[in-house]
Amino acid sequence: MLTRRHFLAAASAAATTACATHPPSALLDSKTLKDIAKSSGLRFGNAIAYWGNNDGEGVNRPDNPFNDKTYMELVKTHCDIVVAENEFKRYTVQPVPGDYRFERANGVAKFAADNHMGLRGHTLLWNRNTYMPQWVQDLDLNATSAEAHLDEYFGALISNFDGQVYSWDVANETIDPETGEIRNTVFTKALGPGVMDTAFRIAKSHAPNAQLVYNDYMSWEKHSAAHRRGILKLLEDMKKRGTPIDALGIQGHLGTYAGDPVTGFTTSYDKADWLHFLNEVKDMGLDITITEFDVNDERLTANVVKRDQIVADYAREYLDMTLDFANVKEILTWGMVDHHSWLQDFWPREDGLDKRGTPFDKNYRQKPLYTALAESMAAAPKRAPLA
Repeated sequence: MLTRRHFLAAASAAATTACATHPPSALLDSKTLKDIAKSSGLRFGNAIAYWGNNDGEGVNRPDNPFNDKTYMELVKTHCDIVVAENEFKRYTVQPVPGDYRFERANGVAKFAADNHMGLRGHTLLWNRNTYMPQWVQDLDLNATSAEAHLDEYFGALISNFDGQVYSWDVANETIDPETGEIRNTVFTKALGPGVMDTAFRIAKSHAPNAQLVYNDYMSWEKHSAAHRRGILKLLEDMKKRGTPIDALGIQGHLGTYAGDPVTGFTTSYDKADWLHFLNEVKDMGLDITITEFDVNDERLTANVVKRDQIVADYAREYLDMTLDFANVKEILTWGMVDHHSWLQDFWPREDGLDKRGTPFDKNYRQKPLYTALAESMAAAPKRAPLA
């Protein structure tokens, strides 16, 4: 429920957003996204994928992003942070018990180190059965053995990077978006509602100097109301119990369950509730990182010119509103060019056309979404950068 304080805060934020002054695009043309972000105290980055298995098979595939020199130069030019798409996840790192496979993760870490980029760690615990190795789902754990299991795994993953990772997504997507409750997994069964407390305490013991983040895909869209409420309850409970959490990761996958060929995105979002959500997170003293930004144009018009503009306008409104909060410190895209985006394979368009939900097209040309991203970051209020 919106209190008077939250209503006034939301109204103020809305007014600020509505009056946001975007610099002329020409002033931004000669700047990189990371430099534009830095001018507002933000940091900009991108997710990169190191394809192939841990024995090296497939690494030299021509469609491997790491072998796309133009793309990797684009990442180096525009980003000062990177995160691995799947290479740090358990199904990659430990697909079978007792066998750690860090080759692909180390490829991403080396790229970050060689190019003096910050490295985010995604993720220690994806507390969702769909994305756990089957052998993990089949474990028979009690509270003691579950804690020991997580301690061993977290320790192995964190120590592999020897302090290079400055920010860890300790837990990912543990809230069921339909119910707002913690998902039922092997770890939730063993540890109960305190599963997140245990995970964050263990992460803190192995990475005492890293930022510890809870990451999820709640959105400003209307279908996400129960998800937002569940996230706020989780964060409030963790803060009350003194759990060592520093930040919320907002994935920022826009449009996944929204959009229409005729109306675009015009009826799909709830500004007032999104402002309330952001104010609540700010009042808890948590920083925010937009961790996986892109726009799903699955249901939009086939007309590319119109579609690109709808995507850009939708993103600009979301970013203006969200970046108005000074506790938002970073923004990372989940792919910078269309043909290296996960969106091409998930929820494909019925007409078979390529999706266009990233800042650059398949020919590495800037799209209206690039302009929206650049202008929103440039217009964002100045803030103290993440320490």
